[in-house]
Amino acid sequence: MIDEKAKEQALFWKQFKLLISARVSLVRALGTAAKITTDEQLKQAIEKIKSEIERGSSFADAIRTHGDIFSEIAVILVEIGEEAGTLEVQIEQIAEGLEDGTIPVGGARPVEVVRAERKIQTAKSSKVVDYVDKIIIDAVKQGASDIHIEPFADTIMIRYRVDGVLREVEEPPKDIQRAIVERIKIMAGMDVAQKRIPQDGRIGRNIESLEPPREIDMRVSCIPSHWGEAVTIRILDRQYLLPGISDLGFSPADLELFESFIQKPHGIIIVSGPTGSGKSTVLYTALAKLISTELRILTIEDPVEFDIKGVTQMDVNVDTGLTFPVGIRHILRQDPDIVLVGEIRDYKTAEMVIQTALTGHLVLTTMHTNDAPSAVTRLIDMGIEPFLIGGSLVLVSAQRLVRKLDSPVFRLFSVKRPVFKTNLPIKT
Repeated sequence: MIDEKAKEQALFWKQFKLLISARVSLVRALGTAAKITTDEQLKQAIEKIKSEIERGSSFADAIRTHGDIFSEIAVILVEIGEEAGTLEVQIEQIAEGLEDGTIPVGGARPVEVVRAERKIQTAKSSKVVDYVDKIIIDAVKQGASDIHIEPFADTIMIRYRVDGVLREVEEPPKDIQRAIVERIKIMAGMDVAQKRIPQDGRIGRNIESLEPPREIDMRVSCIPSHWGEAVTIRILDRQYLLPGISDLGFSPADLELFESFIQKPHGIIIVSGPTGSGKSTVLYTALAKLISTELRILTIEDPVEFDIKGVTQMDVNVDTGLTFPVGIRHILRQDPDIVLVGEIRDYKTAEMVIQTALTGHLVLTTMHTNDAPSAVTRLIDMGIEPFLIGGSLVLVSAQRLVRKLDSPVFRLFSVKRPVFKTNLPIKT
């Protein structure tokens, strides 16, 4: 049975919602809605709330001062509505909650307690914001490709992947683990409240402290683990993501071969190699060289790693049914000249890639194989007929990412005389 005070308050919130939906001002809507209530205590509280709002208080803070009438849940919902611009929705939830008994009458915490907590939270938040910014900036300055934030029982491990090798950096206090993850999720546009399922997001930051100042793109992956959420940030530095095609590490002969094949009018070019070996960098660099006002270039990627001017790019979205095969099918209706497919993972994608090449389009794509010949074997294993592969595949390039010896300790030298001597007998 609904309490009489809850019934009166629910009626007030319903009337109040109708008024603000009709674009009546907040103060005027409060006054009008108060007139219909028979609860004198509620009526007096609303008059005081009006006065506090007129003096500059927020609606949520004003109703919090009347904790004997309004519940903590109601205050929080009003606060959310004010910040998100969805006050009407939150007020409707309050009214429904009062009617079904899920929201009580009274119980809001004192203003002084909440303000003290906010000051502490603000100080912590500022510290966390600075710390997350420092992690990202330091990683970019060190040339890291990835940042790993991994929670354990008593510690948080933060590591950078530099030149393919993970390096541990300074360990943050365990008590700010949740705040660090939440800060990154907010930056990446993820659902902060959802902690039980994996999420993906993106961050774009213009970092002035870099030399030169530039925008950094980041792909963020967050997964639930036993000791909390683990986060991986893939750093996509525009300064290094699109090098010149001559800076990719090809030998002169291979470079000439690669440049000649990407100029072909049709066929499939596959770049193969393990994860993180630079396949996307090679394809993006090839696209950058091919961009022309005379060519229509489209891509389907999972996800789009880097925005290229002059190229129409699509993200795979499995939730909406936009898979690689579906995306390729729709790309073909866009009259493309060149198509980039992020990766061949299955028969359907491979079939569509081959059809695209056989209908007179140049297709650039990637596969996860250890060497170039294995790409052909993988396509056959997927169910593609060998004669179709022979009629469409024009080039497979396999690659690895290797570390460069940039230290001044390393020098090239020529041997003019024997360096090592031996007295061991040599048998012939």
